[in-house]
Amino acid sequence: WLGMTLGLVLLIFKFGLGAAVKISEFLQKRQPAENQGLTDNFLPEPKFFTVPNATNSAELPIQGYSLANKEVLLTLNDSDQLSFSVNAEGKFEGTLPLTLGKYSFTAVTKDFGGKKSSPSKTYDIFFSNTPPPLEITDPQPGSVIKNNPDIVLKGKTDSTSRVYINDHFIVVADNGVFSYSIRLQKGENKFKIVCLDPAQNRSEYEITLTFRP
Repeated sequence: WLGMTLGLVLLIFKFGLGAAVKISEFLQKRQPAENQGLTDNFLPEPKFFTVPNATNSAELPIQGYSLANKEVLLTLNDSDQLSFSVNAEGKFEGTLPLTLGKYSFTAVTKDFGGKKSSPSKTYDIFFSNTPPPLEITDPQPGSVIKNNPDIVLKGKTDSTSRVYINDHFIVVADNGVFSYSIRLQKGENKFKIVCLDPAQNRSEYEITLTFRP
């Protein structure tokens, strides 16, 4: 028990609490056959830490865990195959080279005798580095508002994007339209509109509206 406790402490120190817990759970599943019903030659499928659904980077960092001192073979889009070494603590890491478009990958654990595990779950990723569309439809930037200070700022983007106006989160409808009700102060009113797509590409727009009672 002392050895297991020291090992867990070392895992937490090296990989962080979340990763250490996952690796510890994984190792516990590898108890002797009489306790777990597993055979000595059982090869577990590799497990990955968080994999995003979309990215704006041509090199996607990945991390995961599998059987210590073995190999993880990752198949990208059913063709390209990449190899990652699993260290003594059961962790592997590396990067996936991407070009624009959609990707999916699975992976297996492989031992030095050539035996392979069953495949992991399939992960889907979309790589884009194009800023999302962002349009302010009403009122027009630079407009002078008279009489009534209460207005609705309206715009449009992709339905999958997130919009913030002066750091306030704005709900985007299924058709990509968003709106924000505000009361203008006398004189110039500045607004910063930020739009983020699922890959964290960013569009930014700053407008000024002037209110003259």
